[in-house]
Amino acid sequence: MKKKLLIFLLGVSVLAEANTQTIGIGAYYKNSVYHSKNQVNALPIINLEYNRFYLKGYKPGFIFYKEPDFNFSAIVDPIGGYSDFAIRKSQFKDGYKNLDSRNTQIMGGFALDFKIDKNIDAHSEVAFGNHGTKVNIKLNRAYKVNDRVTFIPAITFNYYNSKYMDYYIGIKEKDVKNNSKIEKTYKGKDTIAGGVSATLDMAMTEQTSFLVFGGIDIYDKKIKNSDIVKTNNQYYVGAGLRYSF
Repeated sequence: MKKKLLIFLLGVSVLAEANTQTIGIGAYYKNSVYHSKNQVNALPIINLEYNRFYLKGYKPGFIFYKEPDFNFSAIVDPIGGYSDFAIRKSQFKDGYKNLDSRNTQIMGGFALDFKIDKNIDAHSEVAFGNHGTKVNIKLNRAYKVNDRVTFIPAITFNYYNSKYMDYYIGIKEKDVKNNSKIEKTYKGKDTIAGGVSATLDMAMTEQTSFLVFGGIDIYDKKIKNSDIVKTNNQYYVGAGLRYSF
């Protein structure tokens, strides 16, 4: 409950670019890479900035260096792992229920926001935590369909080091002994993932928009060598309402 409350208060931004302050709320559905239940989560939409401090999604940051088309900042991810591998033990299916939870973690690192050209926006970050390291790169471009509708496709690349993957999908001897559907141990390895996503932003008024979004991330197929992993594809779909000011 505390984790859900933290997520609700801090929020998650579904847009890669925002030139105004934004608050809102939505919901999304995603499948699980594990032998577990799929999830439906509340999704606040927050993008706020004050001087050099900001909150984009659930990540607060501080801008060290800023130019019109380039920002360098320090970031904190208070729930690292939430968007990819974190899971509570109660969500595993029968035969896997005696596994330990793969919890979120507090991570810190650095982020770059820049323009590749006048149309393409890029975001990259590297985050470090007690349970490993994650690197993310995202490119997106906004297409104005008409005065009220904007289509924003994006591509992403993620890298997870072996320590990160071992914490989330690794299997120890005790896991094999205590879970009837797990047959062998597994040591996590460096893993990459690519993804595509899209957001449809439909203006209802000058300040209010309705959002529909979705995407898929495809992880290296070797993660399926872990007996707790069901699939190397993770998709999500959702909708939300935002207010900009």
